[in-house]
Amino acid sequence: MKPLIDMDDTPIIKKPTYLSEDSNFDISGVLYKRRGGWATKINDFQPRFFILKDNVLMYFKTTSMKGVKMDEVRGEIQLGSKTVTAFGAHFDGSPNPYTILVKGEEEKWKLCAEDEESFIGWRDAIEMVVREGSGSFNSWSSGQEEHKGEPHHPPGHIRRQSSSSTSVKKRKPKRGPPPKKKRSWLSNPDNLELIFVMLLLNFCLTLLLLYPSSSHLFSSTICVVANVVVGYSFYHRARRPILTAIPSEVPPPPEPDSPINLTRPSMDPGVEESKDSHGVLGKNYVEVNGEVFPIAGSTIPHFDPEKDELVDGHPPDHSWMDGDGTKFNVRKGPDYSRNKQKAPSAEALYECVGVDFIGTDYKIDEISSEVALPDTDSINTHDPNVPPIFVVNVQFPTEPPGWTSVDDGPGIQVVIYFRIKDEVCKQLQVLNDDWAEGEEKEMVDVKPATKLFKEYCIQAFDDPTFRSRFKIIAYVENMSEMGLPGFITSYNAKPALIRKTGTLFRGPDNKYIEMDINVHRFATLPRKGLTILMSRFDEMMLYVGFVIEGRCNEELPECLFGTAYLQKPDPEKSIPVFDQN
Repeated sequence: MKPLIDMDDTPIIKKPTYLSEDSNFDISGVLYKRRGGWATKINDFQPRFFILKDNVLMYFKTTSMKGVKMDEVRGEIQLGSKTVTAFGAHFDGSPNPYTILVKGEEEKWKLCAEDEESFIGWRDAIEMVVREGSGSFNSWSSGQEEHKGEPHHPPGHIRRQSSSSTSVKKRKPKRGPPPKKKRSWLSNPDNLELIFVMLLLNFCLTLLLLYPSSSHLFSSTICVVANVVVGYSFYHRARRPILTAIPSEVPPPPEPDSPINLTRPSMDPGVEESKDSHGVLGKNYVEVNGEVFPIAGSTIPHFDPEKDELVDGHPPDHSWMDGDGTKFNVRKGPDYSRNKQKAPSAEALYECVGVDFIGTDYKIDEISSEVALPDTDSINTHDPNVPPIFVVNVQFPTEPPGWTSVDDGPGIQVVIYFRIKDEVCKQLQVLNDDWAEGEEKEMVDVKPATKLFKEYCIQAFDDPTFRSRFKIIAYVENMSEMGLPGFITSYNAKPALIRKTGTLFRGPDNKYIEMDINVHRFATLPRKGLTILMSRFDEMMLYVGFVIEGRCNEELPECLFGTAYLQKPDPEKSIPVFDQN
């Protein structure tokens, strides 16, 4: 395998160097470190020599042991009780899946090993130190249950599974990558930047030429030289080597190394334990009709307020739970168009049963067909159009936004799964007068929001105007503590209609309806605002709600049909559960 970056006359150590027991170091070797600040524009990942010594992870600018001088440490992180690590997480621009995130009290490093052997060595060494210091760690194949004989971890902790020769092959989505579209020269943001700079430069030079006392020959010479220098600089900036992904022949990250029987999360007790041809499946996968599917909601741990303990008064970071509908103000009525009155929503029609952060090379539409959804065999919605499961799939781009919108690209898909509540099924039963023979009819008040949601499930597929009544509301509870710009904070808890960027899918036998929201297609300014917010997701105490817009008195008051709460979700821990090569 060729090195990721060619270095002039500098040997690159591909494998970690294990030192003897009487050595001062636990492990040392080369890792690729993502650069910070404006340096990411030049080259995302650079090789650096790392040393783990006395619970301190440090790095040096050199790429070999010979160049290491202990008084020239470029940076260090003390591994201990407050250290957060993740292995195999999705990094934008990472050269391969063997990624390592190390987050200390002050610094956060994004690292990448060159091959599987190096990845396993560093992973085990770092985890051993973190485990001894009661730190927290994560991996793409992590589970959410404790096993007997293992040390106790705090609630919400994600336990790493060790690797094994028995592996689960990642599922390939039925839909392949979208056809590559020919992009215009102007669609490249670097070219647009060049045009803007050149126009501004020549405008200033024109003013210099028009200045009466200036020499025309001197001014013309300056004009020509300035244009050549700027154009040459932009040309060579575009040709600078940028670290790109290793071709698809690189294998996926290592799978668990000890057989672990499949256990379905509590949200779907109907699925029994499965085994593949080797005898076991990974904890995040299930076999259905001979095919292996990722389990919906298995990438982020669920916080149960009745069973789990709070951490400093809050759920653990990067966890989710069912949201509180009363946190959102919705249209109250009557005569909302005249009085504009709003009031807290009643409890949502559906309950949240799972959340996923999935890293993708290209967006996956109708992701419900690619995962094992919660069991719904025992649910009767009493309506042929209202599904037991509603899925919202928000497709965020991870590439910096340009001045032109694109339909697809690398990203993170935030998928939220909702299951209908029993009381809503009762309302639909009354609304449709769907009673079994001999069944005693019950008197249940049918909410206007239930009627409106039923109509949405019928009309939205054929009527674009009705479909565009889908609203998303994001409420950041700790927004005032984050110091975000005013143009962003002004949109906190404000509803946004999903019009042209939303697509609906209905599953077979009406098992689910899925709304896909393609953020890639958002206008430039909203995409730039979301890019700023995504970099701060891991600081947010976020409520997100979904509602169908009521317009006339018969459709009011509005009521959320689904809501979820995310405690400081970290996009860097998104997991690539699909094989998209």
